[in-house]
Amino acid sequence: PGRAAAARGARVPLRVSTKVKEEIARRQQQARMEKLLEAKSQREDVIEMDGEVFGVIMGAFQVRLENGVDVTAKPGGKLKKNNIRIMAGDRVTVELSPYDLTKGRITFRHLGPPKA
Repeated sequence: PGRAAAARGARVPLRVSTKVKEEIARRQQQARMEKLLEAKSQREDVIEMDGEVFGVIMGAFQVRLENGVDVTAKPGGKLKKNNIRIMAGDRVTVELSPYDLTKGRITFRHLGPPKA
């Protein structure tokens, strides 16, 4: 059945060792990471800072940045898509536009206990 299927142009599964499968998966992951880093480097005009959420206002969050400045930040697209919950006390990474430093986008919620 294998030769007949191959003659008809059907896909015949190849037997590949586990080592080769791991190598293929590693290359694919490396390619995805390079693509992500390339997309992120295109947005060079943003300012990225860490901070702590201290208040919630109707879908937005009050974040106190490391330098003591308070900003209003909304969760980014991936956080909303993956339903990541953000609560007061969470450590987050915020992207700020250089044009309006009072508003930002939360791009990452750090795991672990909040910094004291």
